[in-house]
Amino acid sequence: MWEETKYKYFVSVLYLLYYFILLVLQNLFYGQPFTYLLHFNTNICTFYSFCDQTEFFHPNGTCVECTVCGPGEQLSEDCGFGDGGEGVCILCEEGKFSADTGVAPCMRCTQCNLLNRLETTVCSPANNAQCGQCLPGKSLFLSDRERRRCTQRKIRRPQREE
Repeated sequence: MWEETKYKYFVSVLYLLYYFILLVLQNLFYGQPFTYLLHFNTNICTFYSFCDQTEFFHPNGTCVECTVCGPGEQLSEDCGFGDGGEGVCILCEEGKFSADTGVAPCMRCTQCNLLNRLETTVCSPANNAQCGQCLPGKSLFLSDRERRRCTQRKIRRPQREE
């Protein structure tokens, strides 16, 4: 009995080592992310193949394309690199948008008021907000251009010597 259990354990370890080496080689030669799924069946770990960035691992043992959503939508669950499942497209929640077709989640809208700018286009589920000129009393200084934030700076006048 013990010999049979030891043998099954040894075979399981060999399978794990074999599939681990295959995963490493696949990662090196094909540049795919190191994502794999484990399936526990009769106490033996079996590795399944990699799934692409826009695929999930189906219980039938294959990688299946994720549902593609249109602008203003996102999947009801994460999907890609083997994770997720057959989600459905749902509208972006308020304050978020998705301008492209794909499987990416909705992103937070730009908040023009935090940048001290006028909002020229309101954020919608399919479009990000667009910011315009600086609010009255604010200016875009060279040091703030990278952040696109308008600020109010006091100009120091040189003190007169008496």
